Amino acid sequence: MPPRWLWLLSAAAAALSSGPPRVMRSAPLAPLPAPASPAALLRLLTSLRQQKQWRAAHDALCSAAAHPHLLRPIHYNVVLAALSDAAEWQHALTLLATVPQPDVYSYSAAISACSRARQPEAALSLFKRMCATPVAPNLVCFNAALAACQRTRRYSQLLALFGAMAAYSVRPDAWAYSAAIDAVARVGSSERALELLADASESGRSAAAPDAHCYGAAMRACLRDGRHDAVLRLYARLRAKGVPLNSHMLHAALTAAALRAPAARGWRRARAMLRGAPRGVANVHCYTTVMQACEREGRWEQAHALLAEMEEQQVAPNAHTYAAAIGAHRNASVWQEALGLIDRMQSTGVQADAHVANAALVVCSRARQWPAALELLTERMPRLGVPPSAFHVHAALKCCALCGEVRAALRVLRFAEARGVPPDAPLLELGLAACAKAGAKAPALRLLRQLQQAGLPFSERMRCSSISAFGRAGDWQLALRLLSAASDVACHNAALAALVRAGERRRALELYEAMERRGPPPDEVTARVMRRLPAEGGRAGEAREVRGGAGRRRAGGGRAPLRGVAAEP
Repeated sequence: MPPRWLWLLSAAAAALSSGPPRVMRSAPLAPLPAPASPAALLRLLTSLRQQKQWRAAHDALCSAAAHPHLLRPIHYNVVLAALSDAAEWQHALTLLATVPQPDVYSYSAAISACSRARQPEAALSLFKRMCATPVAPNLVCFNAALAACQRTRRYSQLLALFGAMAAYSVRPDAWAYSAAIDAVARVGSSERALELLADASESGRSAAAPDAHCYGAAMRACLRDGRHDAVLRLYARLRAKGVPLNSHMLHAALTAAALRAPAARGWRRARAMLRGAPRGVANVHCYTTVMQACEREGRWEQAHALLAEMEEQQVAPNAHTYAAAIGAHRNASVWQEALGLIDRMQSTGVQADAHVANAALVVCSRARQWPAALELLTERMPRLGVPPSAFHVHAALKCCALCGEVRAALRVLRFAEARGVPPDAPLLELGLAACAKAGAKAPALRLLRQLQQAGLPFSERMRCSSISAFGRAGDWQLALRLLSAASDVACHNAALAALVRAGERRRALELYEAMERRGPPPDEVTARVMRRLPAEGGRAGEAREVRGGAGRRRAGGGRAPLRGVAAEP
């Protein structure tokens, strides 16, 4: 047996809680007729374990305690195994405390009971107590402790336990290697994971050859590091070795195939790999991965073909699958087919979610179908039970803005306000731009109030749109108040347009002269605005001078105007 200091050097016990675990004592039991011999007692306990009657086995052992000459260590172990099968960890720990001389089987059964009952702290604490006794842990004990480390995400401690197996002359099996490969991928690198996989493949180093768990853990490690080629090589190797394929490995390989450069052909690679997979292996996550690859390239025909294949293979799509299928229509003019998929979802009993609604709104926006986007946001989403978010409102608002439908955009803003949608910066910016086009002062003020309440930054583009909205509404005084803190030429142009529209010739000329003196320098938009300034008597020459000054500014390389609605002449 190896010396105990080897275990201490492994550092696995450093983070383990000290002291025995708290257990619950069972109530006193009525005595049962005693068996005639130890062999008869063993047959009884074994039969009860096979029948999964752990309580009856526990009662029989307690009754036999009145006849000490009948009890043997194997009797305790059989009952401990029955408790382990049933995940009765508290009864297992109570019984272990009464075993006269517990052996490795006693400890392994109790540790397994804790692990199966998802009590990792109790399992690790018991493993530590075992290592402080003359009883050396076996493979079952180590695997139960490794599983406990996995559940508590103690990956460094898991690797220390894995390293300590050699000190106890315990050969790791395929599951132990898979746990170590997965742990090293989370705390180390995929290169070390591949080294462990190669180590598991060496003859005599593991109790079993690398199985699906080992390859799956290595593939996930490479996928986390973005090593898509390594994932595909592992997939080809396991297929050549005849390792049984599961959905987790296929999903990792499909993800790598879809993301591997060049990404434009990712959907073809993933589609071909899915076709070559054994029947019944691909699950909904595998199909969704391929569907998302088709979505990125706008392959809506392939999306419909995948849905038909899923129906043939009896794989039920989920909301993420439909969201990707709908999103595949965004670069085509087939927005009706995309909205038809929502009806298909309802007919198959799949509940639409926020991702589905957002994908459909983006499709409508790309197709410039503002009535469909407005109807989807204000009518269909409430019927589907999907609460609107800032993303949904932004998509519908953008669609209306792209189509020049200012009234529809204002309707979207009223809907968002009535539904209490928490605004974000992009939504408020787009909403203020719509208010600027419509000259809607009241909605603009409400949006500015929401901006202040949310504590969001007031960008120059928002300021520019607000000035334009107030100016077109005839409130040039409020527009000038917002201009006082502005430094962008687009904001000044919007204020100039407000003054010109209101007939405030003197103030417009004063603002223009201030731009000449202090900046920002006038640009071509400034000149177009000032051309609309009405000439009065001898001041017509001043308008010509304004146009010439703006031209000289452009030749001198003045600042470019901020792009936005409010900067338009």
